[in-house]
Amino acid sequence: MSFGIEVAKWARDSTQDMAELHQLAILKLFSTVILQTPVGNPDKWESLWKDSEGRAVNPPEGYIGGRLRGNWQFSSDSPKSGELDVIDPEGNKTVANMQQMVLALNFEKDFDVFLTNNLPYAYRIEYGGHSKQAPEGMVRKNLIRISNNLKA
Repeated sequence: MSFGIEVAKWARDSTQDMAELHQLAILKLFSTVILQTPVGNPDKWESLWKDSEGRAVNPPEGYIGGRLRGNWQFSSDSPKSGELDVIDPEGNKTVANMQQMVLALNFEKDFDVFLTNNLPYAYRIEYGGHSKQAPEGMVRKNLIRISNNLKA
């Protein structure tokens, strides 16, 4: 085998390895963000949600947490817009949906991917300290973690 053929094979294999690493990192990062998204717990609302007279606000009748977790939307090329009417307290449906779409991509070509949550309070949960369950958010801390893992 000539040196040129060996280099070409190495380059092809390396490109495929990088695509697989990219796919694995996206699957891990996005799954972790989804699963670490806090699920509304009315027992913890007292300190955050008060009416104008300072009384604790009760959750709406029939309230079920999990809308924020169920609103993560995966896409490639550009971020999704709009909100989903999905409640997924466990996150299993949201993670499975994301995984199915990620596994269908060709990471040698589809390099830009997005995980978007367009609920109006998603930003407050991530940056505003509005969650006792996720005081450091769910995106920032996982981006740092996965970046450190990839460097290592």
